[in-house]
Amino acid sequence: GTNVFFSFTGSCAPAPAPAQCVAGTPGCFTEKVYPNATCSSGSEEGSWVLLADGKCRQLDVGGGNSIYNQVSCDSNGKIVGKGQCTDATCTQCSLPSIDPVPVDGSCVTRPYGQNGTNVFFSFTGSCAPAPTAAPKPTVAPKPTAPPTESTSDAPSGASVSGVVAVAAVLVGAAVM
Repeated sequence: GTNVFFSFTGSCAPAPAPAQCVAGTPGCFTEKVYPNATCSSGSEEGSWVLLADGKCRQLDVGGGNSIYNQVSCDSNGKIVGKGQCTDATCTQCSLPSIDPVPVDGSCVTRPYGQNGTNVFFSFTGSCAPAPTAAPKPTVAPKPTAPPTESTSDAPSGASVSGVVAVAAVLVGAAVM
């Protein structure tokens, strides 16, 4: 083959910032873990803000440790997914399937891990609103009748077509 010589100039766009989640915004949830089934306020063993977008996301659990979760909202507005995953693929998870969990702050008890020890937790937040259909573009109505010529007192031989052409342009401009 023939050699091709080329060069590039410019700059690359910066990498997108990681998705940020602010507690209280749609799609962001606060998960709290408790020592027992009373889920008493103030007794939390841990609290995290999670983004429920269906993507595998790293979660810092403190002490230099992190896990991965993949959660989303189901059609009933509850959290589903998987949790306690070992890496960014979310294929090896201690919680391979999270049954639907309400997001109203109610205390939930579920078996956890291979030995099935119960964990106690709650989710608060709201699912992102369902996307709405894009509004149909509106088109300005077309004139129902073409511009009419009007008679004028133009001298004999003068052209009226220029007046009609200007009127047509103005009507056309109003439609656009």
